[in-house]
Amino acid sequence: MDSSDQKNLSRPGTSLDIQPRRSEARDSQEAFKLVQSYTTDVFGRVNRVENIALILEHAVFALSLADSYDNLFALAAFYDYPNIHNVSQSDWDQTWWNDTFKIPDVNAINTLFLHLFVAHPDYSEGCAKEVINAAFKTLPEVNQILLCVPNNVQPEIALSKYFTPISTKHDKSDSLSTVFGCYRKDHFPSLFIRTARVQDNDDLAPLFNQYNDILKQTYGDYFVAELIESQDDDNKAFVAEADGYAVGFMSVSKEVNINVLNEVYQLAAFHGLREAHSDDVWNEESGNNPTIDDQFSSIDATAVYEDAKGNSFIEQSSDTLENRRVSDMHQTTTDNNRLNNFKRQTTADEGKENRISLDSDLEIDNKAENENDHAITDQTVNNTDVQLIDTSAYRAKMTKAQLAAEDPSKFIRPSIASTAPKFFGRPKAFAIQLFCINELYEKRSYDFLKKAFDSFPDRDYCIISIPHMVPEFPLLHSFIRIPPRINLPNIQELYMFHRAGLLRNIEIKKATEDNLETIKKFVQHLSSREYIIQDFLEAVRSRKRRVKTK
Repeated sequence: MDSSDQKNLSRPGTSLDIQPRRSEARDSQEAFKLVQSYTTDVFGRVNRVENIALILEHAVFALSLADSYDNLFALAAFYDYPNIHNVSQSDWDQTWWNDTFKIPDVNAINTLFLHLFVAHPDYSEGCAKEVINAAFKTLPEVNQILLCVPNNVQPEIALSKYFTPISTKHDKSDSLSTVFGCYRKDHFPSLFIRTARVQDNDDLAPLFNQYNDILKQTYGDYFVAELIESQDDDNKAFVAEADGYAVGFMSVSKEVNINVLNEVYQLAAFHGLREAHSDDVWNEESGNNPTIDDQFSSIDATAVYEDAKGNSFIEQSSDTLENRRVSDMHQTTTDNNRLNNFKRQTTADEGKENRISLDSDLEIDNKAENENDHAITDQTVNNTDVQLIDTSAYRAKMTKAQLAAEDPSKFIRPSIASTAPKFFGRPKAFAIQLFCINELYEKRSYDFLKKAFDSFPDRDYCIISIPHMVPEFPLLHSFIRIPPRINLPNIQELYMFHRAGLLRNIEIKKATEDNLETIKKFVQHLSSREYIIQDFLEAVRSRKRRVKTK
């Protein structure tokens, strides 16, 4: 949560500037001071610091509201199951909820339960509203927040304003609790995502141009309309609509250079972004097959990246594009030049200056071209010893590192490239080429993904490439970072999202030996597969032995 989330909460005669943040263990001490008599009536035994600390420790999401001096004014803790004594924590949605309530499609993925809320009495109503808004903004997959209270007990006034009782299917006079609900649509609704139309240019052009006029100067007043008009089966464009206006834009393409991506990034854990094929080569015999452990290992960004510049830069004022994000796929991820005139991305120069990267006709002198024709003999390219080459257009500068970013395969030693796994199946990835959204709605960037995957039903992976110094924006919160295989300077950050991340109804059940073959397929290319299978069998057989002895 950043300072842009700062709010003014007030009631007549009072005023408070607060900022939401994730709760910390130390907050339990201050939260205990905010406990009132009605707090224990609603949430039970929270009359000790240890009780509050335990609630925070096990919460799936906890939020604190504090002022600039870090004085705590409110705290809320959320769980993915109800705080009702006789209700199962694991399958409450399949049993208790479906048997009792009329609202369908409620599960542990799209629902949170409020297990604790405390607030300063002078600001409780404003704090309750801010906690609810912050929860819905931070967790885009959550559609409702539920509050379970004992019968004959009413939530405090601050919560009663936002939580309404949920009716049951039939008379449940034997129920020990009443459930209240608070819904996303009333606070921070999902965006309506649709296919972009040329007419959207009137809304989208100002969205881009209010921060800079580079795109307009380079490509004219209708560059967005031309991009939208050029859609085909492999290239799509979408807009996010709110109150009848286009407030966001995303362009995606199936034209991805997956072979180069596999040479540069550790994608073996995702089968190289391709379908399985009988000719696939994992290079297990050379010990170079990336594992899950490799996939998510921590890599020092300083050692991997030495330069944050793209293949060309256009300088602009430092106050542009702070909250709206325009990001694109680098040339390493596209097969053709269809969108070369529309590639653009934001980056930051030492945290002070934002820029937009555009493909331009850079004239590189003969010395640079000769350098580009030879493979680098060292795995890490020395970027500091290379002359910067000026061009007449926009004072753009290109280094050997930037040449490497434009065509990494020319800068990868053959011995390194040969150890990369080779995959030959049908491509399973598409790329985000251009993305921009109004800062008021950037927390709902996630809404674009379902529409994108619906447009490409044969693709399971969505990837996006950005310069490594660009601050992480909300869209990336749903993605995972893919580490590079090699230490090329100026290499871009690659992020990936799998279609399965859109699932909202996942059933979890106990594993049995019948699942063994499926497990073997999952781990067949992992270096620790034998240990995983051994642990799996030991776990299921141990459970069977315990059942027999009862």
